[in-house]
Amino acid sequence: MKTILNITLIMRSLISIKCVSLIIALSILTNTSIAQSTIHDTHEDGNYTASKFLTFGQSIEEYNNVLNENISWKVISSADKKVLSSGAGLGLSKFKFDIPGKYTIEIDDKSPHDKKSCGHSHMPNLINVEVSGVQMSYDFTRIKFSEKIVKGMRCDHIAVSVPIRVVSVDEKPVTFNIPDIRTAGIGTEIIAIPVQRQIELVNGEQILNFKLSGVANDEAYIMFDFVDVNNQVQPYSHLEFIK
Repeated sequence: MKTILNITLIMRSLISIKCVSLIIALSILTNTSIAQSTIHDTHEDGNYTASKFLTFGQSIEEYNNVLNENISWKVISSADKKVLSSGAGLGLSKFKFDIPGKYTIEIDDKSPHDKKSCGHSHMPNLINVEVSGVQMSYDFTRIKFSEKIVKGMRCDHIAVSVPIRVVSVDEKPVTFNIPDIRTAGIGTEIIAIPVQRQIELVNGEQILNFKLSGVANDEAYIMFDFVDVNNQVQPYSHLEFIK
């Protein structure tokens, strides 16, 4: 069984809730953050491995509420099998993956477990890590819509612009083939189509431009699933209620 751990799932659960404060609270978390993603593969014995995507300079912090001194770990470079760091407990979350590439983290969990509740570790026994050399973050605090989205009216004439911030570890241009941006929400058929399908990303700030297409059929909040150059979703919750 695979479970994608992403704040997108939380956002989707709130799409139909007409409570701006709840959506704002989660939207703030995604305004300028750099995306991470994790996939967990559960084994028949109840243990599991994890696959983690990061960009350079990031660390793994999602297990902070589980890590303790009974859990030891080793970070190993997949390229030359060298142990880059080892330790126990929260030290794992302090290790930064500064160099792009692939890594494995071996976990040895000797924590006592309540067999009546689960009987197995809450930590994966192996984490496969892929680290990209390009960071790209959308600045949703400055996203602009040329007009309001109105229920029942096609929005093909609405333009959207959003700044992005790019940092490449080798400072070389990177080709970005921009996909259509899908939306989630009750009755939405809206997509955002890039004005320029392929661009060269360079270090610094750039503006991405889109044209909307489709219609919102119901009164609702909607969310745009923007995708970055690493094919990671960076969700934007449109805070204006469509009516």
